[in-house]
Amino acid sequence: RFSRIDCDTEAELCNKQRVSGFPTLRFKSGPMERDYEGQPVLGEVSTWIAAQVVSAARMAIQPPQQQQQQEQDAASKVRVLTSADYASSATGEWFIEFIAPWCGH
Repeated sequence: RFSRIDCDTEAELCNKQRVSGFPTLRFKSGPMERDYEGQPVLGEVSTWIAAQVVSAARMAIQPPQQQQQQEQDAASKVRVLTSADYASSATGEWFIEFIAPWCGH
C-alpha cells in the first residue's frame, strides 16, 4: 500500500515521526520501519522498494484474508493519511511518503 502525508498540514505527526527532510520515503511493516536514504532517482527508489517487498515477504507468509485485503487496498492507489488515521498503517506493509507541497523534490 502507498500513502502520502502532507507535513504542512500534519506538522505534529511529521515531527513525531522524526521527518526532517522532504520527501522522506518510509517502508513500514507493523512495528518495523525503514527510511530510504538514497537520492530521489526513480531507478534507485524502485530498486529499494522492490528490496523492501522481498524482505517483508520473507519475514512472514500472509494468511489469505490479509492478501485479499492488500489486493483491495492496492486498487485504491495512494492513500492520503492524516494524524487521525496514521495508526491504520500499523498493520500490513506501507510505503509512506512524507511531503511538503512547497518542496520541489
